[in-house]
Parts: sequence; structure tokens; C-alpha cells
Amino acid sequence: MEFRLGLRLVWEESFSLLFANIKSGFRLLWPILALVIVTQMFFPTDISLTELNSMSSSARTIILFLFPFGTIVGFVVIPSFLIGWHRLILLDEQPGWFSYRLGARQWRYILACFLFWLISLLLIIPAGLFLVFITSLGAQGGLILAPIFALIGLAIAYFATAPNLARFALALPAVALDRPIAFKAARRMGAGLGLPMAVAFLGLFLVGLLISMFLGLVAFVLSLIATLMGPITFVVPVIKLIAALPMVVTNVYFPLAEATLITVGYRIALKQSETNEAQPASDETGAPVPA
Repeated sequence: MEFRLGLRLVWEESFSLLFANIKSGFRLLWPILALVIVTQMFFPTDISLTELNSMSSSARTIILFLFPFGTIVGFVVIPSFLIGWHRLILLDEQPGWFSYRLGARQWRYILACFLFWLISLLLIIPAGLFLVFITSLGAQGGLILAPIFALIGLAIAYFATAPNLARFALALPAVALDRPIAFKAARRMGAGLGLPMAVAFLGLFLVGLLISMFLGLVAFVLSLIATLMGPITFVVPVIKLIAALPMVVTNVYFPLAEATLITVGYRIALKQSETNEAQPASDETGAPVPA
């Protein structure tokens, strides 16, 4: 597939489907969303061991409980969320508020994600070593060359790995549909879509970053207003809630954006594969080969 056509298809479908189904995304991710808000509002995220020991026993117990509880919630919710999101886009299967389970489909998806993680390591580790090498070269050139070399190295490392990872990731929606395919077959099916998906992800990432920065700015302004107004009881929880919104974007928008991109890529690749299979074979001159 031509790059510009692939980029247009991937970007337009991903952007429109992401925001058209954002309510369904909240239905799938509300447990993690609630956990993030509670943690950000009532418990410090950068607490030191000394501060933890100085707390009351009840507060310390609650904080220590949140870490394993959050891990368990994530382990149950994230596979169900990803599967539900794939099926929503591909099958128009609307999720409920309690669509969380650990059945055979979820375990197959977890295994596929683990294998994808191993493949990712094989690609990311060499790219990371290359980035360290380029950055060290730039550091020898002083303060001017160091950031330039770092940006160049980061761009090379990203575009050397992201397109291939995007194509391998097309195996995940297939598992969610109970039609698993090998990662090698997924990469082959995504021919021509890797680079468009990598570029589209940067666009979606920038959108999320701008939203997060805007919410952070709003929280900062409101905190200044609250400081000028003096201690008002109801203002403090509101400020804490708004201050938690950038973390909400991180934990809701970015997972939704990644899952949407992968699902859209799979749908386009599937259509492309079906179109290629439907076309009659031809010889060197372009003439159809009789069956």
C-alpha cells in the first residue's frame, strides 16, 4: 500500500473511531480510572520510605494495600479492556460496565501479549544501544551537539523499530476475535502499513500530550486562584481532582489510542488481504491467468 494512502486511512479511521467511542472506553477502563483518581487525590505518588514510616498505621496500611490491589485490577481489567475495544471496533460489540473476566480468550490474549513483549525486546534493545551510542557521541561535542544527536538517534531508533512492531501487533486483534494468526503472518499481512501506523501514532501521541498539558495548565491556574482566595474547604478536593486529570489522560487516552491504532491497522490489513485474494492472478504482461 502506498504510504500516503495508508497514512490517510490509518489516521482518519483511528482519530474518528477513538473519539466517537470514547464513552465506551470509559466503560471499559473505569476501574483503573477510579483507582488513579483516588490515588492522586488522597495519596502521594512520590512518597519516600521515611515519609511512609512516619505515617499512621492506618494510612500506611491503605497505601501498601493500593499497590498489590492496583496490580490485580490491572491484570484483570487490561486484557478485558483491550479485547473489548478490538471487538467494539471490528464487530460493533458494545461493552458493559462489568465486562471483566479471565476466561480462555483472555488467557490467550495475555499469552499473545507476552510473546509480543518478547518480540519487542528483540527490536528495542538494539535500538536502545544504538541510541546510547549516538547520544554519547553527541555528548562529546558539547551542549549544542548533544541534544541534536539525541533527537537524531531517537528518530532513527523509533522509525527502525515502530513500523515492525506495529505490523507484529496486528496479531493481537485476531486473538480477540478468536481467529489467532502467527506473528510472522501478521507482519506479512501488514505490509505497507507499518510506517503509516508509526507516523499516525506520533500524531495521536501529540494530541494526547496537548490535552494533558492543557489540563495541567488549568490545574496550575486554579491552584493559584485557590491560594489567593485562602483556605476554602470545598476548593481543595476540586483542585486535587483537576490536578489528577493529566494522569487520567495518561491512563485512559493513551491506551485507547494505541489499541485503536492497532485495531484499525488490522481492519485495513484484513480488507487489503481480502482484496488481493479476490483479484485474479496475472502473468508478466498483466493478462489474467485462466483458472
